Amino acid sequence: MSKYLSLSRTLRRFAGAVAVAGFVILGLFQASPAAAAPRTCPFFTLNGRYVYGDPAAYYSLIGGYYTREEGIAYKVTGQFPHSTTYTWTAQDDYTLYPAPQGGNPESAYTLTDNQIAPAPGSVNPFLSGHLVSAPNRNYTLWVWPDSIPVPHGLKNVVRFTTKPADPTDKLIRWSVVARHYEMQPGYTVRRSLPTVQAVETSNPNVVIPCPFTKATEIAVETVSFAKQITTFVDRTYRIPEPTYSNRIYFTRTPAEFIAGPEGAPVGGAVNYLGAGLDPSKISVITMHRTPTFFNNQVLAPDALFGQYQVRFMSFVSPQFPVKADNAVNSNFATYQPDGSWVTVMLPSKPRLKRSEARQVRAKAALLGYNVVQEAAPSAVYPSGAGLAVRYKAVAPDFCCSVTKVPSWVDPDNPATAHNDYRDFGKQDSPKFFATYASNPSNMGPYWVGGVKETFDDFMKGS
Repeated sequence: MSKYLSLSRTLRRFAGAVAVAGFVILGLFQASPAAAAPRTCPFFTLNGRYVYGDPAAYYSLIGGYYTREEGIAYKVTGQFPHSTTYTWTAQDDYTLYPAPQGGNPESAYTLTDNQIAPAPGSVNPFLSGHLVSAPNRNYTLWVWPDSIPVPHGLKNVVRFTTKPADPTDKLIRWSVVARHYEMQPGYTVRRSLPTVQAVETSNPNVVIPCPFTKATEIAVETVSFAKQITTFVDRTYRIPEPTYSNRIYFTRTPAEFIAGPEGAPVGGAVNYLGAGLDPSKISVITMHRTPTFFNNQVLAPDALFGQYQVRFMSFVSPQFPVKADNAVNSNFATYQPDGSWVTVMLPSKPRLKRSEARQVRAKAALLGYNVVQEAAPSAVYPSGAGLAVRYKAVAPDFCCSVTKVPSWVDPDNPATAHNDYRDFGKQDSPKFFATYASNPSNMGPYWVGGVKETFDDFMKGS
């Protein structure tokens, strides 16, 4: 089996299962209280572990199965959730981040919690100095078609695309995804979801019935989703890893190969780092200094929101579905006295013997290391061995974010972009990793790296 992390075979298998998922989606829509109300629009919510996401996250979708009609926008009203992070991101169909259209900047398709103006008489608890558990936390935002100008004075607007990326797919849809990361104890995503109403773009004060696709068309729409997914198959994307060294290097993930990346891709790559791992080795990953972050699991009743370099971070070994022991996040991690964050990933093929796993876990506990089980190869995710490092809601003035790692692809040169993606995973030279991997030059003391070790190596090490 290739030791590279490859998505093409994964997506083939995933697309084949989508048609079945469509009928499940239909059932969830029909059971939704919002779907039953004549003047509200349905949400479809999945935990991240079911969408190759972060198990601490929930992804709530509007659009998708809404009929594409001219002159309709969406009014979203609710309360700021008790989560570490709350974001809205528009996507073309279900997966792709839309390119700027009609002069709209990329930022028009995203909205992060601290950018949302609260309703009159309320506060935004995601702004520094505000009460985290403030009871008056209402907001209104608008999901607006990018083909129609936004009325003057309308605040908190997320644009959605009206021109599909694939003009030959007449069934293609738009969608906007709300992401909640790590809810505070005692709060749930489903109880935090806002209300969505369809409105006339000519008069946003006029609420109209939601243009929800007929039930008989949902299975057909699901086939459209499968077609969207299978367009990835010809893009053989692999995370490069050195064949000449036991070092683990983290590089930026090309946006073209991520389904529904969060936020505007920077330099043609998403705001994640990825590393290919050897499934037969123990991987020891070190974040050499941990940025400040918002831990909503240990809040006093009168806690005020602070200024954080990164709101939320996680290490996730990709699997479908992702299991709890395949991930660790900043709210639950153990840290070193010097501010570093060390994670030990147990091998997946072959797995350690139970006695060996106990020894590794015992030593890791003594050293203050986190332990994660590397995702095993499966029919859905055949390569298994890999790790994603996620940063969420990075402060604009943070010196050393993952976006400081250069992107290998050149999104401004369409003539070479396709080859850029194809050639990315083939890179295997010290010069490549010195330039395009996380290191002290581009991330300062916050850089991320690791080493692959045998069981004996790990037990003998200090």
